[in-house]
Amino acid sequence: MDVIYSGIMKNIFKLDKSYDIFLSLTWENNHEHGISGHIYEIIDYFYILNKKFKVGIFFGESINNWLEFKNLITQKYNFSESELKDYKNNTFYYNRPEIITGKNILFVDGALKARFVNNGTILNFKNILSFKCSNHCNHTLFDIPYKVKLLSDLRVYSEIIPEENTIALHYIKKILFKKYKQVNKCKASKTAMLYVTSNCRSITDNLLTDVTNKYDFKKYIVITNKPERYSNFNDERVEFIKPGIDKLFENFNTYIYTPIDGKFDCSPRLIAECKYYNKDVIYHGIDNEYLKIDSGLRVRKNDVKNNFKTLFLTDKDEIVKIINETIHR
Repeated sequence: MDVIYSGIMKNIFKLDKSYDIFLSLTWENNHEHGISGHIYEIIDYFYILNKKFKVGIFFGESINNWLEFKNLITQKYNFSESELKDYKNNTFYYNRPEIITGKNILFVDGALKARFVNNGTILNFKNILSFKCSNHCNHTLFDIPYKVKLLSDLRVYSEIIPEENTIALHYIKKILFKKYKQVNKCKASKTAMLYVTSNCRSITDNLLTDVTNKYDFKKYIVITNKPERYSNFNDERVEFIKPGIDKLFENFNTYIYTPIDGKFDCSPRLIAECKYYNKDVIYHGIDNEYLKIDSGLRVRKNDVKNNFKTLFLTDKDEIVKIINETIHR
């Protein structure tokens, strides 16, 4: 639907205000999230919150219809038909609205400034909540022109952006492991997996060569949203595959975690999933100096090693209380 806003024609999407809250990702023109951990966060938190509230899901890009979404869900989770029906009936799709309105909304990827404020996307909600997931986006009112309830792991962010400490509520993002599918033991011996994206997790051919030369695996599976970027990489041991793989964890023994150019990974999901499925993790090129900078990886590594159960999302998670107090105040 198009409307005229301040003399400019803009497309608008109005979320149904009978819903207590929507879960969503940010969006922008000329950019695709692709299949990322943030989509799985939406799946996780919908399951928990939908038991207490009327919850909707909104995709402004990356997921365009129920068939795509269902395939993604059923590859990883063990939901009943009735639970899948809840996802189907309460998910909405609209390509990159410039104005979006509704009652309450939670953005799981925390990119409000980069993708909305900087591009003029207008939000009109009673309450806007956001998980913190950036070491450069400042959610103080100076940086964001609308009030946001920020849920932030202060162990990760308190020193990076201290201005947010007064407005942020400490919260640790968790994973719905109790609904994960059980997987069989990997049938392929000595197979490693790398996860690569076209933006923050990109790696060069030279780095990939360093990895394949250093370790003695028979096969390397590289999960990437842009396999065509590596069309000139010639090594018969390496296979490039797009994300969204059925029974992914049955296809490798070891995950090789590679450095990020910006040296920041807000809450690495794969290393926690590897712990759950008893997979080995190699931290290639990650030393103590790197971890001093990357507080996200440092904190998640420590939780996986010493406090793993605290990463399990349950019906009693404090997010239920946070949402309830926010939308009913």
